[in-house]
Amino acid sequence: MGSYMKTTVELSDDVLARARSAQARSGRTLRSLLEEGLRLVVDRLEQPVDRKPFEIVPFNTRINSEFEGNWERIADEIYSDRR
Repeated sequence: MGSYMKTTVELSDDVLARARSAQARSGRTLRSLLEEGLRLVVDRLEQPVDRKPFEIVPFNTRINSEFEGNWERIADEIYSDRR
């Protein structure tokens, strides 16, 4: 038998009511339900997350020919709504 530590846990009324209902149906203690639930969550959080590597998608970075080399015109176009 393992060692145990007493602690206080605050639960919402809904969660406690559902836990008490599950306790009555299963014949288990509230402590055993809480411990199993915590184990499930902690086990899941300890699993590595399977993520797809991100994909770099190239795009056309060419400046429209009417703006090419004309930085004042580019700035004017960018900030035109602020004037």
